[in-house]
Amino acid sequence: MKAVKYLIIAFLFGTIVLSAQSGKTNKSLKQEYIAITKKQNKIEAQLNDAILELEKKQLKELQEYKKTMYARLDKFSNQRHTEWYKQEYAYEMDKLNSFKSFQRRERDLTMDYYENKIDKLANNKREINDEMKVALN
Repeated sequence: MKAVKYLIIAFLFGTIVLSAQSGKTNKSLKQEYIAITKKQNKIEAQLNDAILELEKKQLKELQEYKKTMYARLDKFSNQRHTEWYKQEYAYEMDKLNSFKSFQRRERDLTMDYYENKIDKLANNKREINDEMKVALN
């Protein structure tokens, strides 16, 4: 029972305090809201500036890292370049030579084929000429 009385008293006291605080005018609330948004915008601007500075710093570090890595890569490639070039040149020359030998082999085969065909035609012509001579005699 006492607890209910205390609850009712606390409720009434809370409503009195809230009604006293809500007596602020709309104008003062708007001014507080504007002040808070200005502070918030100022903080957001500072945060954005800090983020930009950090991004610039990270970009600069990345560019320096890329420069050093490219320098290391160039040094490595220059050391390996001559050996790689020799191997690549030898490989390309092998391909070219094998292609040339293939062409020669193909040419030789086609030449042999046509020479054989010409020989057969010449033999056939001789045989026909011989038969015609025999038939005419």
